[in-house]
Amino acid sequence: MARWGYVSNNQVQELYDVLPENWRNISNFSSLSSNQDFLHELGWFPVTNITQPISNPYTEMYGATEYVYQASESIIWENQPTVPVPNAPTPEQIFCNHRAFDAERFCKYILDY
Repeated sequence: MARWGYVSNNQVQELYDVLPENWRNISNFSSLSSNQDFLHELGWFPVTNITQPISNPYTEMYGATEYVYQASESIIWENQPTVPVPNAPTPEQIFCNHRAFDAERFCKYILDY
């Protein structure tokens, strides 16, 4: 998961877990992590994950990760939206399949006994 991003023309251009050691003509760039104002002037911003948890893992899954620069907040948002699982069974189908399986297993048990 990225913790830092470089923004140019209001678009996220690069993502990093840690700041690079050197960037353009700046040596020891990674030591600037505590100087947020200077990093913002250079176009570097922290990444904040705003992904919401999945409410039902049977019908939802995570989609592609999106990174959006929010200039008003000087931050990059990371979001993995939830999307429907293709061809996911309904709760009623799951219940009926489970009942059918139990009935079949029970009948087999009786016949084998």
